[in-house]
Amino acid sequence: MWLIFEQLNRSILEEIQLTRGLDNLEAKKIVYQMIKACAHMHQLGIVHRDIKPENLLLSKNGVLKVCDMGFARYMNN
Repeated sequence: MWLIFEQLNRSILEEIQLTRGLDNLEAKKIVYQMIKACAHMHQLGIVHRDIKPENLLLSKNGVLKVCDMGFARYMNN
């Protein structure tokens, strides 16, 4: 079975470093998406355990994608 992923060339870390920070509106959009992503993972019983700017990717349209699930764990309720 093959999995094909969208290619995303920039992380939040790169975005912050290249632009010398984020404006308030963009930062709010990113934080909102991150909260929604964590809530979704937690509803599924998954804890990421390695959220950091390098593991948060942005698409060309500003859509946040969480990557590197290597430390993620399934938590039984």
